[in-house]
Amino acid sequence: MKNSSYRKYWRIVLVLFIVGIMALAPGLAANDFDGFVEWGGYPQGADSEEPGYIGDGPRTEDGWIHWVLTGNNSNIEYAEVILGGTGSGEYPAEEDSYGSGSLHFFTPYFELDGLEAIAYYTGTAANNVQLIISDYYSGTGEEELIVSKTVETFFTRQHLWDIDKEVTTENEEFLDSDPKIWLFIDGSGDELATWNIDVTYLGFEDSDFNVSGTVTIENTGTIPAVLTGYEDFLGGVEIDVDFGVDFPHILAEGETLEGTYSEEGFFEGMNEVTIMTTKDEYSADAEILWEDPDEEINAVVTIEDDSDFFGLEELGTVDSADLLEGDVVNFNYDHLFEYGLYEGPAVIENTAKIVESGQKASAILKINTQEFIYESAWAKGDGAVSFTDSGFSNWGWTNPIEEGTHEMDLWAGAAQSDTSKGTLVGTVTVVYNGGIDVTFNLDYGHTLEESHVYAGDDMFPQQRVNQQNILAQIPHF
Repeated sequence: MKNSSYRKYWRIVLVLFIVGIMALAPGLAANDFDGFVEWGGYPQGADSEEPGYIGDGPRTEDGWIHWVLTGNNSNIEYAEVILGGTGSGEYPAEEDSYGSGSLHFFTPYFELDGLEAIAYYTGTAANNVQLIISDYYSGTGEEELIVSKTVETFFTRQHLWDIDKEVTTENEEFLDSDPKIWLFIDGSGDELATWNIDVTYLGFEDSDFNVSGTVTIENTGTIPAVLTGYEDFLGGVEIDVDFGVDFPHILAEGETLEGTYSEEGFFEGMNEVTIMTTKDEYSADAEILWEDPDEEINAVVTIEDDSDFFGLEELGTVDSADLLEGDVVNFNYDHLFEYGLYEGPAVIENTAKIVESGQKASAILKINTQEFIYESAWAKGDGAVSFTDSGFSNWGWTNPIEEGTHEMDLWAGAAQSDTSKGTLVGTVTVVYNGGIDVTFNLDYGHTLEESHVYAGDDMFPQQRVNQQNILAQIPHF
């Protein structure tokens, strides 16, 4: 019982507190008055249905309520009625009613069901003072509202990408799992390298969903409309609309009231609003449509490639509008590596980049140029006789000549006097005209360090120091 009584007591206090809040007019405090009288909630009078009362004063064709504050022997100096519930506003007593036993007030007509009224006064009032409705007129006009609403959606779409890169060579040789090119002095290692960059479209992600819009209420009727409240459901979820006024609110004939709303999140279905008045309900709806994104991130991306060898180059752009999820766009370029144009060993690292997202992919190519070794080289002309065919263990040739000019090939490393095992490193020009003049013509990449020439009547030199040979540099891997 104690707990039950305790809860009941607080419910009574709460009700009295709410009534007090309703009764106070904006800008007025309770201590501005000496007392108040609350309307009992029912009319003592009836609808006059009498247009003869309509004139230029408070009684208009839109309707009115005649209030009376009764009480003999009252001495009230000032009084006003403040309406709540379905009504609103502050209405002072008629001036000619001060000092009399009864005070009269005229207010616009408001729906009586749900109407609240309190008369505040200064001075003194008799014990039997009452606030009553003497008579009222509901008006001859019609209430009519047009309610409309808009729905605007907003969202951001971010496009997703991936990038991959590799380098391939014609001979498909590798060193430590990296493609490698070996450049040989004779040019046999010259090789084409090709770089491939694959850009893959991974689809998109949508975010930052927002639904916003307006609710417009237009009074097209012939009487003021008392707006008592609203309900707005966005995809089935009740939301707030900011009309900038408090309800109940009087919307005069020809006036328009607009409210706005904005909600974060993804909603589907309809946006439905209902406006309630003291006389009726008015509704409007609009479909929630998600169409093209309002903001797109990385819809078009730029592909760059950068290396110390080739420098920075823009390879092109990729547009997501042209692709489906999983589509791949390839960029490629190649370069021919030739002996003599590069110093080795070298490591060429290329990095491809999606500029807008910062994603990168790299590929490494290794380059080696041949080293030099020393090897003997021998001239071989027309009619040359090999040492090996003549019973010598060493390889090489002796060349019978007559007067005139002779052009001979210069072979290095031709074991067993087999030119298929050797390397052609240049030519030798021999001019025999009473004397011998020998000129060595070495191909690019070969160097002659020492030379020996024998010329005589015998086919072979008789002393080792006069052995005919030519030393030259040849490739070594």
